[in-house]
Amino acid sequence: EGRVARQPGSGEIMKTDPRTRQAMVTTYTSFLKGATRRKLEPLKPMLTKRLYGSLEKNLPKYEDRFFNGLRDSIAAMRKGGMKVKETGDMGRGIVEALVTFENGHERRVIFFKEDGDWKLNRL
Repeated sequence: EGRVARQPGSGEIMKTDPRTRQAMVTTYTSFLKGATRRKLEPLKPMLTKRLYGSLEKNLPKYEDRFFNGLRDSIAAMRKGGMKVKETGDMGRGIVEALVTFENGHERRVIFFKEDGDWKLNRL
């Protein structure tokens, strides 16, 4: 179902294989690159159906807040790479990833495996 059951940072630390961590980085990188266009449609492939539906409904009201909230992560991505430092089990197949950027910026991102791919489920 993809509904988050816990608060960020509260899940049990879990091991993930390098392929999973790389898939998460690829998804998040594509999302941030797409977010520079400040349009929702290009982000759809990186988002779960649940998150996309929520954003589609609410983005007209919160568009500036949403995209401005990504500004630091977009800037950090442009300055260098990123990696998944750790992952946490949030329950129901949901995984929280602590993403660290080369410049020291960090962001917790929630992923859910949907249609065989790791997609963003909450930002």
